Amino acid sequence: MRWKRVSGERVQPNRGRYRNWKSQVANDCGGQCVYCAIHESRFGGLANFHVEHHRPKSNPRFAHLKDVITNLYLACAICNWFKGNDWPNDPVNDHSVVGYPDPASTDYNDLFTIGADTYLVVGIFPASKYVTERLYLNRPQLILERRSWAIEYRLGQFEHFALDAAKVLEGRGEKQATRLIAQLLKIVVDLNQQFRDANRVRPYELAEIRR
Repeated sequence: MRWKRVSGERVQPNRGRYRNWKSQVANDCGGQCVYCAIHESRFGGLANFHVEHHRPKSNPRFAHLKDVITNLYLACAICNWFKGNDWPNDPVNDHSVVGYPDPASTDYNDLFTIGADTYLVVGIFPASKYVTERLYLNRPQLILERRSWAIEYRLGQFEHFALDAAKVLEGRGEKQATRLIAQLLKIVVDLNQQFRDANRVRPYELAEIRR
């Protein structure tokens, strides 16, 4: 479960307003929340995600950014609810003040560490510590998602190991062991593919729930 940096070169729509651009914003953000990294496939699809104004639209300073695509990101309903119109400070490059780093100019993977056994997110900088606490990035659902991501990663590593082991055993004429590893490998490959599909498939299109 990793964060995806959003491209700073995004296409401003020439019609409509931010409410009409949810699908584009979702695609720009890789279909996942820019703050907690949960994918839409794991949280009920786009209906449970919001078009989030990084610089809050309710703040008079940012009123002109209400319909500017570079200020719009995808956020899960929970993160967006916790963030609300909170804006303690403008972000700075070294993340030394509390606030919300811009997902288009910052790789969120560089802001946190994740416990190898606990799967807890820990902010490295004052800004990311604030985001962790304010958005409750260690809520139980996210810890479970990180565990699932770690299992998927380890399955991928085992897949490569099993392939190499099967080649060695086959070279030694160990046919029965080779067959057993091949059977195990197929299970691992199928399971790994299921993890990948579950983490990437869009449950539905917005048009389907608006009929």
